[in-house]
Amino acid sequence: PELKVQAEIHVGEHPEGVTFVGDSHILAVAVYAEDKVVFLDVHASKPLGIVDVFDEPYGVVSNRAGDRVYVSLDFPGKIVEIDANHRKTLREFSAGKFPRGLALTRDEKQLLTVEYYTADVRAIDIASGREADHWPGSSNDNLARQIAIHPTRGKAYVPHIRSRVTAVHGEG
Repeated sequence: PELKVQAEIHVGEHPEGVTFVGDSHILAVAVYAEDKVVFLDVHASKPLGIVDVFDEPYGVVSNRAGDRVYVSLDFPGKIVEIDANHRKTLREFSAGKFPRGLALTRDEKQLLTVEYYTADVRAIDIASGREADHWPGSSNDNLARQIAIHPTRGKAYVPHIRSRVTAVHGEG
């Protein structure tokens, strides 16, 4: 088949994260510069609704049932839980500093998030909304934007940049 653009739907300035909502044809898109999450019907190529969030939405993930969407808010260090059916915010969880990447564990009991400037990974228990575990990155780990969970093994992967953060200017 020929690879070509099928449709383009304007969602706003600086869209970052995107996920299918459950196994549906609906997408949830985090629009970073406009502090909103846009829900779209990809078959009809039209927006279905908008959920305004506090600031800087980045990562977005849905549960398998498609009734919950979770969005990381970069600056305030939060994760927002959204009711995907009614498109309203239900809860907010603290999630460290500058969380960007977001993934849902296979058992759907925890959210994993990665901090942009440190590559620290945090596990947030969905039932309680509290941090369940924390894996710090090294002092050289930074600029982490995504986290992916292996589909069958109990591992998470974090692409990031490794750089010297303690070098004096001009030393590399």
